[in-house]
Amino acid sequence: MLALCRLRGPSTALLQRANATLHAVPPAADTPPPPPVAKAQSSPPPPSETPDASDSKANGRRRRRTPIPPKRPNISLANPRQWNRPIGLGVIPAYDLALELIQRDSKFLVHEAAALREDVKVLESKVVELGGWGSEGAKDVEAEMEKKREKLKILEVQSKVNLPAVRWEVDNAMDVLPDLRPTIDVHVVAQTTSRERVQTKKMRTTVVPGTFLLPGQTIKPLHVYANVFHTDTRLYTMLLVDPEYSILTKPRPNIPLSATTRGRIDLDGHTPYIPPHPQQGTPYHRYVLLLLPQPPLDGVTHSLNAEARAEPGVPTSTTLDIPPVEPAERANFDVRAFVQRWGLDTIPGGGAHMWREVWNSRVSKIYKNVLKELEPRFGRPPKEDPYLEYKEKKRYI
Repeated sequence: MLALCRLRGPSTALLQRANATLHAVPPAADTPPPPPVAKAQSSPPPPSETPDASDSKANGRRRRRTPIPPKRPNISLANPRQWNRPIGLGVIPAYDLALELIQRDSKFLVHEAAALREDVKVLESKVVELGGWGSEGAKDVEAEMEKKREKLKILEVQSKVNLPAVRWEVDNAMDVLPDLRPTIDVHVVAQTTSRERVQTKKMRTTVVPGTFLLPGQTIKPLHVYANVFHTDTRLYTMLLVDPEYSILTKPRPNIPLSATTRGRIDLDGHTPYIPPHPQQGTPYHRYVLLLLPQPPLDGVTHSLNAEARAEPGVPTSTTLDIPPVEPAERANFDVRAFVQRWGLDTIPGGGAHMWREVWNSRVSKIYKNVLKELEPRFGRPPKEDPYLEYKEKKRYI
């Protein structure tokens, strides 16, 4: 009510005077004159309003300006950058002392690794004097050398792992290897679906282990890539099997791999590829890809000593004369018996990958055009009706 009364009668002059200048309406006679206005201190002019801000004020609301997130610089092997100190020298003495301690420890480990390399060279000459590699007199020296090489490998990593420049390169993927995984890191690339091809404009996609693929994506052989971490060239046997129904899809022996191997694995030859074909009426099928290491050559063991003296491109594994698998032998394929027969279970390690598939209409085309067989269909047997005989008879004559 008080607010409404102030808007009525002569009090409107006060309201007008507040919104206008002091000389717009003369003051009343019974009211004292207003005090003189103090001069405002000089202040910087208000910032000019942008069109967006004026529009927001006209609507009675202020728009909150969202800050633009900082853009990460494009850092790659094509556009490399080096690590720089986050703060200047002497700003934080504790930080300077920490860097000095890390660098001092790194230099100490580098000198220790260099001394260990000299010890390995001395042991190599002793092996030659005692009869050569694999001789009875040099076995103890070879065992000692293997231990020193393992320690040398650890020192080479520890001498650089704490350096800020090395950590920065790892965080920015500059000139470093991908994440190391046990023995072999296997990657599989398949064709994209029609929907993915429209959305991503890509013809192929990386298969995440355990995901579902459509049978149409595996009609053609998949691209297989393998990262191994030994410098010598070793031979592997690849098996692509359906363990649900013991079906061999593709074998490929004598695949040479080393740390310098680039590109996808050549799967052509030996035995023709059969596309995965999960049968209608069955649950999803798992398709497992195995990379199994073949036995080493006679008198050779896969060790750091063998890697050091191996010649580039010369395999240190035994070449297996595995015959092509006949179509009739692919069904009921026994992986355990195959591995034991060719000695693929004597060397630990290897690699594996797996994806899943279910039946769709493309499987019928695989049976018709590739396998040239009648497509089997599975399902639950029909339930027996005990009243079927009475239903077929006429009730009324």
